[in-house]
Formats: sequence, C-alpha cells, structure tokens
Amino acid sequence: LHGDLAFVGSSAMEQVYIYRRSYVADEGYVKWELYSILRSNDYDYDVYGRGFSFEHMHRQDFGVTLKANRRLLLVAAPFADYGNRGDVDLREHFDSNGVHNEGLGKGKVYAFFSQPHVQVVTLQSDEIISFGSFRLKFDNNLGVVDDLSDIIACDSTAEAFKAALEKMSTIGEVEVERFESFDMNSNPNAYKIRWRVSFISSVADNQPPFVPIWHGSGCNDCSELKVSVLSKVPPNIIVQTTQSHEKYTQEAVIQPRDITSTDFLGSSLALDGMQAVIGSMHSAAKTRTTWDFETGDLSGWEQTGDAFRYQPTYGDNSKHRAVYEGYGNEASKSSGDPQSSRLVGRYYVGSFEKRPSSLESYQSPDNTFPLGNFQGDEPTGTLTSDPFIILGNKISFLIGGGCNALTVYVELLVDGFPSLRETGKCSERMHKVSWDVEIFKNRAGQIRIVDHGSKKWDHINVDEIQFSWGMRGTCHDNNFGQCTGGGGKMPKERNYGKDHYTGREESPKAGSAYFFRRTCSPLPIDDTSQINSLRMDCTKI
Repeated sequence: LHGDLAFVGSSAMEQVYIYRRSYVADEGYVKWELYSILRSNDYDYDVYGRGFSFEHMHRQDFGVTLKANRRLLLVAAPFADYGNRGDVDLREHFDSNGVHNEGLGKGKVYAFFSQPHVQVVTLQSDEIISFGSFRLKFDNNLGVVDDLSDIIACDSTAEAFKAALEKMSTIGEVEVERFESFDMNSNPNAYKIRWRVSFISSVADNQPPFVPIWHGSGCNDCSELKVSVLSKVPPNIIVQTTQSHEKYTQEAVIQPRDITSTDFLGSSLALDGMQAVIGSMHSAAKTRTTWDFETGDLSGWEQTGDAFRYQPTYGDNSKHRAVYEGYGNEASKSSGDPQSSRLVGRYYVGSFEKRPSSLESYQSPDNTFPLGNFQGDEPTGTLTSDPFIILGNKISFLIGGGCNALTVYVELLVDGFPSLRETGKCSERMHKVSWDVEIFKNRAGQIRIVDHGSKKWDHINVDEIQFSWGMRGTCHDNNFGQCTGGGGKMPKERNYGKDHYTGREESPKAGSAYFFRRTCSPLPIDDTSQINSLRMDCTKI
C-alpha cells in the first residue's frame, strides 16, 4: 500500500494489479477500483492442447516481491532469464518454455515509473521584485473549498515553497525546483522566478491548476509585491500545466553483471527514494574483481571519492611526464626526469595519472587524454575489492607512488577490519610486496587501495595483485565445454571489452545484496519532457 495506490502481486499470473483509491465528487465518498495491470516485457505463455485452448504460462514469479516509493515501482521475477525457447511477441502453439525455470532462471527486477502532474508557477515583472508575498490555492479539490497554501515569499527557496504547499490539506507530497532569470529581451516580463511543482502523491486523472492570489488580487494577509519606481509592469503570477499524470510503464530492467542461475535475484527488495537494495538469497558470492586491471575498467572494485575516477591508467604514463625528483643520477633531481612505473601488461592503477582506456576498446587509450596527462595529487578516494575467502598463505602485488603510510597505502581487510598495510617509496617505480596471510585462512578478506592525501607524493600506484591459491577468475573448458575452473564469464559492458571471469564459488548460497541508484540530470525550466529515465540524460536504476 502506497498512498492512494495498492499494489497486489500475483506470481502465478505473472502480473501486478494496481488498485486506486479515488474521491467521487458527485457522491462525496471514496472508493477503490482496479486501475492498472502490469506485466514485464518478458511476459510469455504458449497456447496448445485441447484444440489450442490451454494457456501455458512461462513461470518467472513476476510479482513475488515488489516495492513502491514516490513514483517508482520495483517488481522482482526471481526465475526470469530462464532460457526462453520461443518469442515473447508470439503465442506459440507448442511448448517454448524454459527447460527448468526454477533451476536455470537468473532473476530480474523490473523498474516501472509513473509520470506525475507538473505545474510551473511564474512570478514576473519588468524589474526585479524586491519584496512581497503570495499564496496558491485550489478552488475546489477533493471536496475541499478554498484549500490555501501558507504565505509564500517572493524570493522563496524551493524548500520553503514545498513546505508552504504541503500545508494544503489535499496536496500530499510535492517536489519543487526553482529557477530565476532576468532577460532584457523578454518583454514585457524581463524578470521571472519560476517554481516547477511535481505532484508526487497525486494519482488522480485530473489535477486542478493552482490559483495564485496576492495583495490587491484576493489575498488580504499577503505583503504587497514591490518593484523599483522604474517599473512599468505590475508584478503578476501565472500558472502553467506542463505534464499530466500517467500510469506506470516499464522503464528499465535491473540485473547485475555477475548474476547466475538459481541466484533468486529479487527474493527481497528495499526502496528508499531513488536508491534500491536487491537481495539475491542464493548468490554464490563470486568475486568479480579484476586483479590485474587488464579489462581496462574497475570491475569488482567499489569506488569512493574522485582519486580513481580515470583509472586504470593505460600504458607507462609516468614515463612520459616530469616526476618530482626525477630518477637515477643527481642531475635528474632538479630536472624532474620521467620515471617508469614498471607496470605489467597494458594497465595499472595510478591515482596521479589521467589516461584511461577508450570506451570503444580496452586495447587502446582514450585519445581525449594525451600521453603523460595527469590529474595530480589533489583528488582523494578509495578502491575496495569484492570480498573473498582467504584460502592460502600469500598475497603479493606491485606498489609504488607516495611513501606516507597514513595517507596513501594498500591494506588487507579481514572480516572488515584493517589487518595489513603497505605503502610506496616516493617513487613512481613499483616494487613487489608479499603478505603472509596464513593466520587469516578461511576468513573473509578484501583489498583496499587508499589515497587520502593531497600533498606532494600523495598518490598510489598498484598492479598485478596475485594470490597463492586459485583466486584469479579463469576458465579452462574440458571436452564437454564445461567451465571446470569455477567461476564464469561476465557479460561485457562494451562490444570490444576483454573477457573477464569471476572467481570460484567460495560460499555457495551465501546470498548477497546489490545496491542500485536511479539518477537524472536536472531539466531546464523550459524543457517539458517527462521526468522519467526514458530521457537520454537519465541513468537507469
């Protein structure tokens, strides 16, 4: 139950039924009625048997769990992506269902969005409005006559505007954005303050427009709107409706890259604002991390801050730029000669550098950033690997960069607690370090790369993390085409990406939780596009 909507999942029917509570104006009472029925874009069934009269549903358990928040709805289908042998757009007259959906289904979560009503309130004149206030009201909404907002100042912030509106008894929750402009070419109203109001709670088919009132125009307790003596146009307020409420439509499919069969993705859901946590109760907790960075990206690394935004670094970048004290003979200490990082392969992590891979192919750099390009020591941040089980006695890696063990370092987390740490030697040249981890066997570990400083030599270089046990994701096929080394190949995020395999299953059915976030870039005030993620400037959840 969410506001005036009730969502009822029916996994047997592969549908979600939405019921709406509405006010019957003529009769003066509230009623519930079936409002909408949702299905995923993978909904499928076959028609065969008894003269093609039986419908055989493809079981995906769509609707077994669901969560709604504001205008967003998430619906899980733990058996989706099951190996459909037919076409979802056709009703086959034979069995095109998966071989064993419960055993082969990976699971998906479907995101639905409902466009809210949107109105723009514009306060305008030919000069800057320096003082005054106004109110907004509904003449007759949901049986309430003259539903008034609180007093709204002429220069009200978005937050204050929102608070004033939500004092109205029939409005519920709104979202407000504020825009201010002064355009001398816009006659006669050169000065404008606009507030865009999205009606988050309202699911009525029709939303009455705000009626603005101000001093001298219906509001006795409002302060007079004042402009300079040069003004020739008295301040006025207009309201424009730019969007109307729409029913829920599917906008995205959520599925982590490392998901596999029988993981039961979506077995639990949580949704808060635009952030979601999705449970996968039978996930084998495979490690996705790229340990040598040769994928050209940071697969399996959780990033904070901006120190590693352009990582990993393509090529021996420090060899093509000046280094603080140079390297080698005494003369180079004043000239700042270049210095090799001694990377292995194409890539390494160097938080001073700014030369990432191309988005098209991991085999080449992004030509936007020339050879020797760098971001410097100022950015800070961390990289944290996926958890893994320590099954051997040694972890080794290459490390270089700064030499302050308090600000730039690599550390081993054991059960979440920092247990071993190593820093560089204030040299771009990386050297090999080995950790004895035998005492931590059979405990959970993570590698964390830290850059918390912004002074000279406050950066870190790391490459070629190795384990004395079979941690690297590999796959050696046997004669039956099976992946005997454990793990499995992850889907590529780009057409010319490098094959990357997860680690072996270390804790079957351990379960995992995935975090997702839905983001949209702000819309200009004159843009009347819908505010859902079908827009190009939105990132799907």
